[in-house]
Amino acid sequence: MKVAIAVVLSVFLLLPAAAQQVSSFTANYQTGKPTTKDNDVRVMLSVRLYNNTANNMRGATVTLVAPSATNKVYATFAEVSVAPGESLALTQSVTVPLQEYTRWQKGSRPSLAVRYSDANGKPVVAIIPAKALVAGQTL
Repeated sequence: MKVAIAVVLSVFLLLPAAAQQVSSFTANYQTGKPTTKDNDVRVMLSVRLYNNTANNMRGATVTLVAPSATNKVYATFAEVSVAPGESLALTQSVTVPLQEYTRWQKGSRPSLAVRYSDANGKPVVAIIPAKALVAGQTL
């Protein structure tokens, strides 16, 4: 019984830290003109990634992942470094299933994740909330 309570308590104590990690990065994105082949769509995906932390993010890898399975990677951007409070632009041609692209067109957002090591060498993985740019806005 004590072990079960300790496990439940540990999970609740870790949730605030995980929630903070998730909101430590944000992004804006836009897509170019799509081309469809079979059940896939190839599109230029441009992302502006914001490092909202007080930490220097070095050697980070940003990935476009399937929304329901973060181990399914559609694309990996080149390794990047972003200083605290800074941002950078990433652009890459990506291929996603037609169903995923259709979701984006209906208001869903691409699922982005960032992986890097913190100042102590500890691996960090964070989901990046992405917001679509409206017509006339630029990255």
